[in-house]
Formats: sequence, structure tokens, C-alpha cells
Amino acid sequence: MNGASSPHCVVNGFQRAYPSLIPETVKPEANALLEPSMEGDSGNRKRNHQKRPYNVAVIHVRFGNKDEAFAGLERAFAERSYLLVEYFNTDERLESLKSDRRFAELRRRIGLPRID
Repeated sequence: MNGASSPHCVVNGFQRAYPSLIPETVKPEANALLEPSMEGDSGNRKRNHQKRPYNVAVIHVRFGNKDEAFAGLERAFAERSYLLVEYFNTDERLESLKSDRRFAELRRRIGLPRID
């Protein structure tokens, strides 16, 4: 992009600097990411990737929606998503969930060891 930051990099950096402002300022972008994908659109491979329950959970975490994030993680568990096994314990994007008892319970059900 000729040295320019992508919009997502700018949003991520802004989120780190001003986390309390993000939910309202980028809510339309978050909602667009969470809208159901259109069936039969073969050009939406990346968009469909974003619709995976684990990825939807991460989006909810970024916007402070803990209950929705856990609902997405529970859907990922029900679907036996490999992403849970691969990233659940080490994904820094889930850091804000680790103090919630639901995180420890889900980690136990997945069968992952506790990592501090």
C-alpha cells in the first residue's frame, strides 16, 4: 500500500491507545464484519473465514462484548473447531476473557492445560 497503513492496522492501533472509544466509533465496521455472508458467493472466501465462530468471538472481544464472545467460543466448541485447540490458550486477543470463570471452564472442556 505504498507505505500507508491499512484501515484495519489503524483501527487496531487506535483501539490499543483509546479502547473505551472503539465500540461507538467503529461499531458500523464491526456490524459489517458480523453480518451473515451471502450464500453462493464464491468470491467471499476471506469474508467466510471471518464468519467462523472463533473469529466472530474475537471480533466481539475487540468491541467489549464478552457474552457474545463466549457464545461464539461455545459455537466453535460445538463445531469442534481446530482454532480452539490451536489458539485458545495463547491468543492474546482473548486476554480480557481469561479472568472470567467461563474461560477456565471452556479450557477444561477443550482439554487444554492452564498456561499462565
